[in-house]
Amino acid sequence: MTCVNGRCVKYFCRCHSKWSGIHCTISINGQICSIDSFHLGITYNQSVCIFPLNKFGSRCLITSTCPMNVCKNNGKCVPADVSVSNNIYTCICPDRYFGYNCQNLKARLNVSLIGIDIPAYVVGYFFTLSNQSNPITTIKLQKLTLFQHSVTFYISMVYHMVMVQANNKFYLVVIQQLPQIDLSTSIRPSRECIPVKHLLNSTILNMTQYRRIVFFHKLCHINYDLTCFIDEVYFCLCTNEHHANCMEFKHNRNFECKLKKYCANEAECIQDHPTCPSTRICICPECFFGNECQFYAKALGSTLDEILGYEFKRNVILSQQPITVKVSAIITMIIFLMGLINCILSIINF
Repeated sequence: MTCVNGRCVKYFCRCHSKWSGIHCTISINGQICSIDSFHLGITYNQSVCIFPLNKFGSRCLITSTCPMNVCKNNGKCVPADVSVSNNIYTCICPDRYFGYNCQNLKARLNVSLIGIDIPAYVVGYFFTLSNQSNPITTIKLQKLTLFQHSVTFYISMVYHMVMVQANNKFYLVVIQQLPQIDLSTSIRPSRECIPVKHLLNSTILNMTQYRRIVFFHKLCHINYDLTCFIDEVYFCLCTNEHHANCMEFKHNRNFECKLKKYCANEAECIQDHPTCPSTRICICPECFFGNECQFYAKALGSTLDEILGYEFKRNVILSQQPITVKVSAIITMIIFLMGLINCILSIINF
């Protein structure tokens, strides 16, 4: 391929400034786009301009700005295209806040995993209960790393009950009458919601659904330490009076992404909704890591990000950090001092 005013990069031309076209033969007027924008090229005899956040229009000549301090709590304001009616700006909020101006605080739930094999990801089911309607379920996905023993959920909905799915097992996490804005708890094997196939005999299991549900109350009455259990259709809680309080629950949801383009290196893609997902995560194969599994680490072994990334606590001094962080910091400082002393002695001797 011949690139007249550019450089050949494999099978296409990377044109020099002010040139475009397949062979970089089309001269570009530098004033087609605004001075603070970038002219990408010409498509269908029309220039393509890439402009900064506060510019709009085909030539990036229309200016739009955000009102002063309109986005609260460190939100990022993106000015709107002035050509669109009733559209002024958009606030991109931090994880902990939501609302048109990032003015509302999300509830935070921190869950520690104790005595449980660390899964690749966990699913949080947040139930909003009401006497006037059926329970509303909100689903949150969170990816975990190899050494991560806790996970934090941020949710804008008011919730009364939470269940977490990890390694195809379900654990009851929270039951609360008055919603709280900040909670920390843990899950362990004793909090697992047992499948009914491990609690009922084969004769009852082979019954139809409406006949089998009669025996659910008996499970709570016989097993005083039983907190919850699930079957193909229902999720049941055992009350203080040892009765079964059940609601419909679809536990065999398919979280697989419909398209395979979101993750690299044949990673598994999962999302929280089949058609309109708000969260999409990639489950990396061995030796790959990153949000899209785009990084390869076989030659490096485990990275510090994998080992200590989730141990650090934000805005907390070193003395109040976990013991793993303290030990790592001390070892790092010792190695640094030994290296410094070794350099000084080498300079003195030679």
